[in-house]
Amino acid sequence: MARYPPNPYIALTNFFFGATGRNLYASYDNYGPHTCEFGYDYYVVNQTTGRLGSLIPLTGVDCLDAGGATATTDLVTATDTDCCGQGSGWVDVTSRSSGQNIVCGPGMLAFCGDDVWAVSIDPASRNIFFADADVKQVFIGHIDFNTLQLLATSSSIPGVPSIYFSPDSKVVYAMDSNHIGIYAFDSASGNFTASSSLPSSGSVTVATATLKH
Repeated sequence: MARYPPNPYIALTNFFFGATGRNLYASYDNYGPHTCEFGYDYYVVNQTTGRLGSLIPLTGVDCLDAGGATATTDLVTATDTDCCGQGSGWVDVTSRSSGQNIVCGPGMLAFCGDDVWAVSIDPASRNIFFADADVKQVFIGHIDFNTLQLLATSSSIPGVPSIYFSPDSKVVYAMDSNHIGIYAFDSASGNFTASSSLPSSGSVTVATATLKH
């Protein structure tokens, strides 16, 4: 356990571990004077004692003059910035180990220029899921650092549901107010191989797991 002093302007709104358990990520909202920013910082976790190191800045979006979204894994960060309607945005995808950076605008993939609802990265760190606020569709871009491109895939999800992944990236869950979409996923290509759905009503959440035998 570790305790850190409160900040009157910055709220830590969510915590999650990376796939290795070595990093504890904290999403934050910063509404200080003349400031609007949100993003992720992280703590390195001592694997022997469980104690947290110092808070390390990672990725953020300046929301004073623009909108956007951001996501992270242990290997990759993805940040969308948009300011002026459809066609004005871009998505930055960065390898945390090599520093390689993909800048995807509407000339690379049309959805990269659209207003974003949310961005997610699969646990394998091979694909971004872009919830497009303009056309109400979740598009999948396959990350290729060899060519520094996001590659179009043939799969998408209707609407802008909340996205969840199984830890092995083999199943994607898409939850809205009416149903949960269940998709078998090939992270190597960024495509779905099968799909099903369950109706949902009331208060529903998704908890993912990978079962082994």
